[in-house]
Amino acid sequence: MREHVATIYQRFLDPADTRARTVQIVVNGEVVAAWNPYCEGVADLVAEENVEVVLESGQEASFTVRAFVLPRREEFPNEASSKAARITNDRQGVYIYREQRLIHDADWLGMFQKEPHFSLIRVEFSFRYDLDEAFHVDIKKSRILLNEDLWNWLRDQFLPAPRRAAEATLSQRNAYKGDGEGPRRP
Repeated sequence: MREHVATIYQRFLDPADTRARTVQIVVNGEVVAAWNPYCEGVADLVAEENVEVVLESGQEASFTVRAFVLPRREEFPNEASSKAARITNDRQGVYIYREQRLIHDADWLGMFQKEPHFSLIRVEFSFRYDLDEAFHVDIKKSRILLNEDLWNWLRDQFLPAPRRAAEATLSQRNAYKGDGEGPRRP
């Protein structure tokens, strides 16, 4: 439960994150620490877009998409931070936030399969309540359906470069020996 709360309410639990007011959640007498899937400060922000849209009603709204490429395990400052990053196939993909709360955990929204060579990429998609209808957010605020144009934009325009960057970062591991002596020789 602690891990779930740390993920869903990360922006509220992290005092350094100014997008949401800071709260403290205690489970069994222990304060829950935020889990930041993007490892900001260690990972590379490789793409960012703030997209302005005009809704059918004529109202203007916006959403933000940011893509991060985490370092390889051996490039984290220490073993604890590497372990905390949770670099696995399950954690790659798009994380969707509505009003600063995670409503859709990491996956590729049907755009791509989860594959090991993309385990270092995490994409943050954030929007406010004014886009609920446009994104078909359900009453529980737990489901989102992107319209075809947005889905295609993410898949074909926004995500290709960050995915290439993640793949290149991970493939660097295969280009070097584990002993730091440089490139492998045939």
